[in-house]
Amino acid sequence: MTKSSNPDHRWSELVALVHQEFEQHHQDPKALFQADRTKLKLRALIPRTYPPEWFSVTLDEETVLTGDLPAIAVQFYEEYRKEC
Repeated sequence: MTKSSNPDHRWSELVALVHQEFEQHHQDPKALFQADRTKLKLRALIPRTYPPEWFSVTLDEETVLTGDLPAIAVQFYEEYRKEC
């Protein structure tokens, strides 16, 4: 994906990369993953928890604008799997 200085575009790229990361590990991102652009929060449902528990990460605007989005997506998924 191309680098952009538009925060909304970068956020969309990051969300797509996280979706890909879940799919590569045979996880359904539509069932497990949520992204909140307003709060810059990524979260994923931890399976078999009741009441439901979420692993979440809140990013800052600078990270979204200048960070390595593929690395952020991989790190989010890896940290999520540690919680499962």
